Amino acid sequence: MIIKKVMGLKRNVSESIWSKLKNQTGFSLEDSFWEDISGLIPALGPRIDVYQTRDEVVVVIELPGIHSADKIELKLRKKNTLLIKGNVDCDYPIGESDMHLGERYFGEFERKLKLPHEVTTDGVKAVFEHGLLTLRLPILPEAEDEQVMIKLDADAKEEDQQEEAER
Repeated sequence: MIIKKVMGLKRNVSESIWSKLKNQTGFSLEDSFWEDISGLIPALGPRIDVYQTRDEVVVVIELPGIHSADKIELKLRKKNTLLIKGNVDCDYPIGESDMHLGERYFGEFERKLKLPHEVTTDGVKAVFEHGLLTLRLPILPEAEDEQVMIKLDADAKEEDQQEEAER
């Protein structure tokens, strides 16, 4: 067990299972694997759903306890990675000995999501209501293969040779 400071309080967080798993794999799994499973540990940040429609990627983020947009930072990297940072304040005063069960997370969090498609920030729609932030990110249209007809003109080569011979 390790002790994390949350809201200025010491909180026991069992990471032995994750440590064992990481040690048994011999660190052969990429960092992205550990970032992906971090969503399974509620103390690390909000729960997130990602789905897609025909034209957009939709990200729904649970953000209970956030009442202001200035507590959330969103960045799009490389057109397919969404970085979500925020800070959840505790609305009630508690002391270390007063906490009997602590499943909610407080304080700063950061999540990085690899999106299923490249998206654009042009036309992004963001709605925050009832503790849910819903982002609608338009999918970038895939570049279509451009077909160009190239005409092979055998006669042009003969003409070039005749011009050279005349010189």
